[in-house]
Amino acid sequence: MREGARRSLGGYTFYLERRDAGRARLGILVSRKHAARAVERNRIKRCIREAFRLEQEALGALDVLIRPPYGIKPSASMLQRLRELLGKAARAARQVEFMMARLLRSALRGYRWFVSPVLPRSCRFHPSCSEYAEQALARHGAWRGSWLAARRLCRCGPWHPGGCDPVP
Repeated sequence: MREGARRSLGGYTFYLERRDAGRARLGILVSRKHAARAVERNRIKRCIREAFRLEQEALGALDVLIRPPYGIKPSASMLQRLRELLGKAARAARQVEFMMARLLRSALRGYRWFVSPVLPRSCRFHPSCSEYAEQALARHGAWRGSWLAARRLCRCGPWHPGGCDPVP
């Protein structure tokens, strides 16, 4: 995982990375320090996979890498605890993404209310660059939406003919 968030909850370490589309994916780190025998390590992995399977729809398009605490024993209480922690970790990842996108949309609105009225109308595209950026942030989230908006701003200038350019 190159980017994303690391969360430690209840002894488990979650590495979370938001993706643009698709289903949630799982990675599991269980070493010999967790359990000396392969049979025990595989039981831990099966328990984690089952908890993930039960929570997969709620996670959305999220890559999750889980490292359980050392010395853990697979049990029904472990499964229930892991389901609760997966839900908390997913909410935390969504909250960071939501706050970042909200901050960027607020900056765009400030531009549209205070700076744009002072400047002459010169955007060659439809929708305008600020509308495009707002739609990209709403549709794709903070990171990809910012990338799409920056790419669009690089194209916006007197050397480009403009035209209709909807958000992908």
